[in-house]
Amino acid sequence: MDVYNLLEQIAEQLQGKRAFVQIQVENEYYTKRIGDLNDLIDHPNVICQETTANFIDWMEARWEEKQLTYRTRLNHRSAIRLLRKYKESLTFADLTHETILSFDRWLMEHHYKVNTIAKVMGTFRQYVRMALDEELIVRDPFRRYKMRSEKTHKEHLTERDIKKVEAKVDKLEGAEKEVARGFLLSCYTGLRYSDVCQFSRKDVKKVGTHRWLEKTMQKTRQAVRVPLDKMFGGKALDLLSDGKISMPSNSRCNIILSKIMKEVGIRKHITMHCGRVTCATICLNRGMPITTIQSILGHQDIKTTRIYAHSTDGLILRDVARCWRSG
Repeated sequence: MDVYNLLEQIAEQLQGKRAFVQIQVENEYYTKRIGDLNDLIDHPNVICQETTANFIDWMEARWEEKQLTYRTRLNHRSAIRLLRKYKESLTFADLTHETILSFDRWLMEHHYKVNTIAKVMGTFRQYVRMALDEELIVRDPFRRYKMRSEKTHKEHLTERDIKKVEAKVDKLEGAEKEVARGFLLSCYTGLRYSDVCQFSRKDVKKVGTHRWLEKTMQKTRQAVRVPLDKMFGGKALDLLSDGKISMPSNSRCNIILSKIMKEVGIRKHITMHCGRVTCATICLNRGMPITTIQSILGHQDIKTTRIYAHSTDGLILRDVARCWRSG
C-alpha cells in the first residue's frame, strides 16, 4: 500500500478545509496537515514529528530553549552527548521500552556508576515526558523502567574541623580567602554554591529582634528562612561584614578548597557541596529535629534531608546511652 499516495488523495478531497490526518501502520505514523490547523488543536505552535525525525536533535533544540541553571544545563548536555554516543540517529519511533533498557545496559557496559546512570536516565525521561505532553509520541517507554540508586557517603566537617578553617581565613588572600569565606557561609547556613554566590546583605531581614536569611533558592525556587543570629552563633553575619563574597567557578572553588584543607591538616575530600552536608550533620548532632533541618535546607522531600544528615558515632553512642540510662 502506498501510504503517501493515499494521504495525497485525502488531501485533494479535503481541499479548502482544515484537517490533520494521521495513519499508523505497524510501528510507523504517517501524517498530513491540510489548511490552517489553529482551530483544530489546543497548541497551534506544536509541530507533529514524523517517526523518522531524530529525537536527539529535538532534545537539543528543547535544551537550548529551556531556562536552566548552569549546573543543570551541564547535566542535560552530558545526557544528550551520551545518547548520541549510544545511537546517533535515535528516532521518535525508536522510543520503546526495549530501547530504554538497551541504553541502560550500554551505560553499565561503559562503566558508569549507578547514580550517574540514574541522573542520565532521569534527564532522558524528562524529555520523553515533554514529547508525550506535546503528543509527539503516544506511549511512555519509561512506564515499566525502574530507576536504581546507591547510597553514597557524603563527606562533611566536624565542628573542630570548621574551627581550623576559621583560623585560616584571615591568613588567606584573594580567591583563596573568598573561597574559604564562601565555604564557611555554606556550613553556617546550608546554602548551595549557586546561592552563596548570590548571597548579599539584602537577603538578611530583621524580624523582631532577630536577623533572618530570607532567600529563594536558585536551583529549586524554594524559599528558605534561617535565623542567622542563632545558627552557629551568628558567624554568617560576621562573614558578611566584609561585603559580598566573590566566588570563582564551582570547579575552581573545589581545587582551591582542596588546597586549603591540606594546609589546615584536614584529610578529607571536601568540595563546596560538603558545606551544605556539614550544616545538616552538625545541626542533627546538636539535636535539631530533622524536619527543621529540612526547612533550613529547603528540601521538598524529607528523604533528601536524611541523605544529607549523617549520624556520627558520638550521637549514636549518646542516644543509646540515654535509652539505657532511662531504663
